[in-house]
Amino acid sequence: MNNNKYHKEVYRNFALITQIGISMMAPVFLMLAAGLYLEKKTGLFFTIPCLILGFMAGFRNVLILVVKASKSEKNKEMEEEKRLVDEAVEKWNKIK
Repeated sequence: MNNNKYHKEVYRNFALITQIGISMMAPVFLMLAAGLYLEKKTGLFFTIPCLILGFMAGFRNVLILVVKASKSEKNKEMEEEKRLVDEAVEKWNKIK
C-alpha cells in the first residue's frame, strides 16, 4: 500500500510540473503570435510588448498553480496529522 501511495504522489507531481510548463508556455506563444500578426498588419512594433505581456501572464498562471498546490498539500498534511492524533487519543482512551 505504501508503494501505491508513492506512485500516486509521483504521478501527481509529474502532472503538476506538466501543468506548470503548459501554463507558462501557452500565453507566451499566443502573445508572440499575436504580436507578430499585429506587427505584420500594422507595421508598428508589437512583438516585444506582446511577448512581455505573455511572460507576465505565464508567471501569474504559475504563481496561482503553485499557491493552490501548496494549500492543497498543507490541507492533506493537516488531515493526516489530525487522523494520527485521533488514533493516538483513541488508543490512550482504551488503555485507561
